[in-house]
Amino acid sequence: MFWKHLRARWLLAFSPALFAAGSALANEPLEIKIPQRMAIQDYVVPLLELALSKQNRPFNISFPEGTKNLTGSQVMEKLADPADTEFNLYAGGTSKAYEKIAIPIRVPLMRGLLGARIIAIPAGTQPKFAKVRTIRDLQNMTFLQGIGWGDVAILEGAGLTVETARKDRLYGLLSKYQGDAFPRGAVEILPEKEQHSDLTYDIEGEIVLVYDRFPFIFFTGKHDADLAKAITNGLEAAYADGSFIRFFRTHPMIQKAFSVLHLDDRRPIRVENPNLTPEMAAIPTHYWHYFPGIH
Repeated sequence: MFWKHLRARWLLAFSPALFAAGSALANEPLEIKIPQRMAIQDYVVPLLELALSKQNRPFNISFPEGTKNLTGSQVMEKLADPADTEFNLYAGGTSKAYEKIAIPIRVPLMRGLLGARIIAIPAGTQPKFAKVRTIRDLQNMTFLQGIGWGDVAILEGAGLTVETARKDRLYGLLSKYQGDAFPRGAVEILPEKEQHSDLTYDIEGEIVLVYDRFPFIFFTGKHDADLAKAITNGLEAAYADGSFIRFFRTHPMIQKAFSVLHLDDRRPIRVENPNLTPEMAAIPTHYWHYFPGIH
């Protein structure tokens, strides 16, 4: 995969102003260490490179060995510990707890698309969803989710019935009709369909659940404020010059999600997000993808 070839790669972006400034910090390379278990590496790492290319500062990206099997919570605990130098940057879904222990870089990396949930359903059950127009129309169904997933609070907060199991069992349960719906991110559901080609289930074709401002963002430790500032400035610059939007719209994963799943042609159903902090709620509107018909 693309990101595997980035280890120990130097990406330099110098200008005469860098030397004229006489700042030792400006000349010091940004050493960025990312855990291997970070989600959607093929999207996130090139976007990080794009953001950092807007800075007059050298940087190096590496992927420490032995970090692939860490859980998201373990990654955040290590990230927040100044004594732990194994890695210093992570991208993932946020929570109130995460935002307390780390620095959240409040620029949604996927414009909220990870919170656009397409529903995997048991084979042949599409007619059950034909009349669904609001979240209340789903309250007589059973939704499947992973143990400890953030979606559980969101779905239950919307009045839906949720049953949990290990992730490796969920599609199997769905294929055996032991649940009515399994919402997955728009960029997750198609690759997972290929991974589970031995199981029989369908992808619902008419609606999209839109978790209210569900951000997938970068985090650094609070002791890494310099790195957080560099990435924030780079992402904002990429938005300002249009390169962020071009990257988003032309990335194969994003293009496939929109074209195959017809995201903008589905009936959007907005779902309140109880994990949303006031700071995340205040993220400017232009950072989010707008789904036609959403209220």
